[in-house]
Amino acid sequence: VGLDYNVGASGRRLTTVQRQRAALVRALVKRPLLLILNNALAVFDELTQRRLTERLRQLMAGRALVLITDNNALARMFDRVVVMKDGRVIEQGAVGELDRDGSRFRELLETVAVAAE
Repeated sequence: VGLDYNVGASGRRLTTVQRQRAALVRALVKRPLLLILNNALAVFDELTQRRLTERLRQLMAGRALVLITDNNALARMFDRVVVMKDGRVIEQGAVGELDRDGSRFRELLETVAVAAE
């Protein structure tokens, strides 16, 4: 597959993963000051998600990267976490501050861990 490959209208001949990769590249080429990704990595396997997140953090150094995710491993890779419920911020801070008994963040991590089992 080269640059002259016919991807079809709106990339219909590409797989979901290929379309998502293309969307990420398009976003990064613009070198935005703020990049917001809403579950944009969910189509990738766990290892690829972690690798992409680390690379995104490197590429966005000095700029703002907001990753909306329910993956606790990815959330732990960031300096700050914001927990929202019904459109409102209910907790925010460093992972170490929020990962404590009784916090909504801890509840979410435990819920996701149980669902994964």
